[in-house]
Amino acid sequence: MLRLHGDLGLAGAPSLRETLLEALRETTSKALVLDMTEVPFIDSIGVGVILGARKRLIADGRELRMAALHERVLRTLTIMGLHTIIDIYPTVEAALAEE
Repeated sequence: MLRLHGDLGLAGAPSLRETLLEALRETTSKALVLDMTEVPFIDSIGVGVILGARKRLIADGRELRMAALHERVLRTLTIMGLHTIIDIYPTVEAALAEE
């Protein structure tokens, strides 16, 4: 499980990318759960970074899950259609329980 925080946009993209790459290297679980509790905003740049991580996970036979999204973030992902390709859970506990 990886807890993200702050706005996931252009300014934070390099840091987000590095954080996700590190998590991908360090974790061997079936799924990487992103705890989005402290993420009030995401834009297309942040989404692109997360999709890059998802692509790597899928190549390794793993999956990406997102949990505890703010309404604004969920709306953004839904408008982009990402709710159809990324599993989204109401709570971190629910995402972790899928193991």
